[in-house]
Amino acid sequence: MIVPWFLGGPWVPKFEGGQGQMSFGQWRTQIESFLRAQTLNTAQGVDFVLSALQGDARREVLLLPEAKRRTVEQILQELQGLYGEKTTAAQLRTQFFSCKQRPGEGVNAYILRLRECLYQWSQREVLDPEATDENLRSQLMLGLLPGPIQIELQRLLRRAEPMTFVDLCKEAKAVEHELQTPEVHTREVHSTLSEEDGNVQRVAAAVGPHTRSSLIDWQSLKEALRSEMMAEVREQMSTLKGDLLGEIKQQLQGFCSQQSQGSSRQAGRGDVRPREQRRANRTPRWDDQGRPICLQCGRVGHMQRHCPSRGSNQGF
Repeated sequence: MIVPWFLGGPWVPKFEGGQGQMSFGQWRTQIESFLRAQTLNTAQGVDFVLSALQGDARREVLLLPEAKRRTVEQILQELQGLYGEKTTAAQLRTQFFSCKQRPGEGVNAYILRLRECLYQWSQREVLDPEATDENLRSQLMLGLLPGPIQIELQRLLRRAEPMTFVDLCKEAKAVEHELQTPEVHTREVHSTLSEEDGNVQRVAAAVGPHTRSSLIDWQSLKEALRSEMMAEVREQMSTLKGDLLGEIKQQLQGFCSQQSQGSSRQAGRGDVRPREQRRANRTPRWDDQGRPICLQCGRVGHMQRHCPSRGSNQGF
């Protein structure tokens, strides 16, 4: 059956030079499928491609020399150079090896995204089929989120025969399905278990027996890590406490020794007044008539060293 075509028909996808929502690769795929569905000569094919262009893309093609736009292949090649994907093979390789499962993303969606990255990489670089399968298996295991699925697949790889990427994908989807579909009958939980351990045991009883051991191993690993971290924190706190107490004791001892030395010095001195005040009291004084005033008794007519009361005090 021949599909009729019309220039500028509404069913023909339009490409306007990377400004719209459709990329050049998507537009080219659709245009080539339209061309294969019709029997067109060279001139009709060129007219059909031009009718599917608009905006900057159409202006670029019209500015080409006549020799470079005589066939559909020439026009598509020129547009590929202007608006095609310009990601290098090294960048696509990096995107593949950095592809990891996102939080909340299912295993099937992650596997599909990983395969898309490999396909884009293979379009730019020739890949070895054996190395490709190994790269897919390795990146699948490395990119999975830590949890029961990753643990179960690692145990399966250690025990089973060498598996292909397809077999590994089947096992990953089966484990995810078992975790998301609990059995009708659940086992009773011992009353002596703590609340957290009880939750883990209930989950292990709900899922199938194939994955119950992996959940228990994962919980044991979490408990061991938690115990190790708590022991390390307690040890650091104990060391810090000892250091702080030692420093406080040293500061208290120094403060007490300074206080005792200061009180002993003050106790050994009879006059605790400031030096300037004591020096001012020893300065000789005279009255208006030029007679000396005694600094000992305050009387006029003699100095402190000749004060009678001083002699009586010494004799006393």
